[in-house]
Amino acid sequence: MGRPAHQFLDRFTPAGELIDPEMDKFAASLVTQYRSGDLSGEGACEALIRFIRPRFKPVSPPHEQLIEQTLAWLGSSLNPDLDRLFDQLAFSRRQVERLVTQYFGFPPAALARKMRAIRAAELLAHPELSDEGAAEIAEAFHDQPHMIREIRRYCGYTPSQMRKADEPLFQTMLRMQNLEKPGSFRVIGR
Repeated sequence: MGRPAHQFLDRFTPAGELIDPEMDKFAASLVTQYRSGDLSGEGACEALIRFIRPRFKPVSPPHEQLIEQTLAWLGSSLNPDLDRLFDQLAFSRRQVERLVTQYFGFPPAALARKMRAIRAAELLAHPELSDEGAAEIAEAFHDQPHMIREIRRYCGYTPSQMRKADEPLFQTMLRMQNLEKPGSFRVIGR
C-alpha cells in the first residue's frame, strides 16, 4: 500500500482507512452475496483480489531483492548473523535498517528475535521434534527462562501452554506454511 509496516504494527487498522474508503461497502456486499449462496468462497477471494490488486503500489526491483534476501537470511538459522545480512545487500547499513523496518515492521535484529521465538514455538508444538532439534532450539536462547519469555512475548503462550492450546486460529498461525513461503526456512529437528 506504499505505507511503512512499522506504523501499523500491533494494531488493527480498518481496511477502508488503509486500502480504500470503498472497502467497507465492497466487503459488506461480498459477505451478503456469500451468505446468500450467490458467491462461493473462491469467488469471494477472486473478487477481493480484483478489488485490491489495482490499489497496490509496486515494489521497486532493488527493494524486492532486499525483501527476498531478508527472508532467506531469516530462514538460514534460528540466530542469523546480522553482519551477513548487511554484507549481502547493496545498501548501506542505515538503509538496510530503515528498509527492513519499512517492509517488515521491525529493524533486522528485532525481526530476527521475533522470528526465532515464532519458529521455536512452531517447532516445539510438534510432538515428532527430535532430541537434536530440541537441543538446537535450546542453543538459540541464553537459557530456558529466556526462551519461555521470548515465546510468550511473541506468541502469547508459554511452550507448555501451547501444547494445551486448543484455539484453531493459534494452531493455524503456528504452522510454518502460514508464516512464509514454503521452503524459506532451514528444516530443524525432523
